Amino acid sequence: MTVAQYVHILRRNLLLIILLAVVGGTGAYFYSHTLPKQYRSYASVMVVPVRGENTSEVVQGANYVENIVQSYALLATTPYVLQPVVDKLELGVSPGQLARQVNVVTPLNTVVIQLAVTDSSPQRAQSIAGATSDSLIAAVNELSPKIGSEPAVRLEVISPATLPQGYVSPNSKTYGMVGALAGLVLAVGIALTRELLRSRPRNADDVKALTDLPVLGEVPQLARKANLARSVLMAPRGHAAEALRAVAASLRFVSVDQPARMMILTSARPFDGKSSISVALGVAFAEAGRRTLVIDADLRNPSIADLTGVEGGVGLTTVLVHDCEFDEAVQPWGHKNLSILPGGVLSPNPGQLISSGQLNETLALARDQFDVVIIDTAPVLAVSDALWLAPHTDGMILVTRAKKTPTRALLAAIDTVTSTHARVLGLVVNGVRIQRDSKYHSREYGATARHRELQDARVD
Repeated sequence: MTVAQYVHILRRNLLLIILLAVVGGTGAYFYSHTLPKQYRSYASVMVVPVRGENTSEVVQGANYVENIVQSYALLATTPYVLQPVVDKLELGVSPGQLARQVNVVTPLNTVVIQLAVTDSSPQRAQSIAGATSDSLIAAVNELSPKIGSEPAVRLEVISPATLPQGYVSPNSKTYGMVGALAGLVLAVGIALTRELLRSRPRNADDVKALTDLPVLGEVPQLARKANLARSVLMAPRGHAAEALRAVAASLRFVSVDQPARMMILTSARPFDGKSSISVALGVAFAEAGRRTLVIDADLRNPSIADLTGVEGGVGLTTVLVHDCEFDEAVQPWGHKNLSILPGGVLSPNPGQLISSGQLNETLALARDQFDVVIIDTAPVLAVSDALWLAPHTDGMILVTRAKKTPTRALLAAIDTVTSTHARVLGLVVNGVRIQRDSKYHSREYGATARHRELQDARVD
């Protein structure tokens, strides 16, 4: 998956990401207010060497103190120092438990030991800090080497234990930021996981994220039994009619140098709507003043005769076996510029007919007599009929159905048609849900009761 695809996924899930980040941050912020507050008291002591009688002894004492200060810092959290504190303040905890409340720091290049004591009571934190510094001073006096009767070093309090003026934790701002970050990470994870689990593109944007091939347009989802071609004819201002006109216009832009007059429509699998779009696209070209022929070359499962209501007993197969002439099999339908060549009777050897020289002659006749020829063929993953026809046409259009065609099948179909070096004009996304009507579009044909008697049963 490319960076652009990741960005597209995040943009599409931007509302979810913002929502979870806000919920996470707000929830963590208010949760922090339910936690017990902790207060911190600070105290500092300095390690002081015994005074020397001369400069050399003073330097030696200073060096000795610098070497020993880390040891005294470690001493501050040992039972030797903390047990007297527990006994004096009657804390009711072990020295090990108290050690977790005491933090000792020795700033770099200093002989200062800083004590920080955290507790749920500000007064108790101050008492523990003061008692710990006192106990550490006593311990150092006992353990330090003696010079005569005096210890070699001593500790002096330079900052008495402070009374905390405010709590140090929980830090509501930190909790809020961490919660927002957690919500953000969760939302991104959900978005990416949902994208990985989503097996069917929903619209043109999803298809564009999968391939660099041009997407010619989206065809809207109609009522369950509505006929797409008749919807274009009966509702010329409807979403379907506008969508098919957009596809027809897109074809002109993608083939400026090499105009596509004869094109194949195929799909990855059955029921993606390639036959319906073949006829509906034929209507769009016919309305634009182009003499258009739609040929049903899906000889294994011909359906255009059922879609249009033309006579299906005479068609492409009867022309190919010389039972009738091309002009006799072509039938007008729907518009003065539109003609249909149905599939004809089922043949026991459709593959041989598709690859025959007679079919090439028939296509040549069609090209001579019509401005646009649309050839509906079998799904490209099922059989190779479309690939056999591709060299004799100006290009191929791949139809996919929104939320129905699996991504794996679509990618396999794209790989199949591109690997043969056939010219792919682009993709059409069928069955896309339209959010709402506008004043620029009439209601689709088939959406009202008065048109239901004209609806055909849905076929491919």
